[in-house]
Amino acid sequence: MAGLPTARLGTTDLEITRIGLGAWAIGGAGWQGGWGAQDDRESVQAIHHAVDRGINWIDTGAGSGPTLPPTTG
Repeated sequence: MAGLPTARLGTTDLEITRIGLGAWAIGGAGWQGGWGAQDDRESVQAIHHAVDRGINWIDTGAGSGPTLPPTTG
């Protein structure tokens, strides 16, 4: 499989894939904007699936919810 296209992140030396994993739904329920309860095992599987396919960044912004830390899994 060919690698995913990358681009430089701003003025850094980081090269990130042009697509990433949006983790909003992984944040779970209990907050305004939450998507409801999530299965942590499925969430971790989704992260591994993305990384295994070459995605090298995950959007863990405030929109991803306060219920899970970026280190989940």
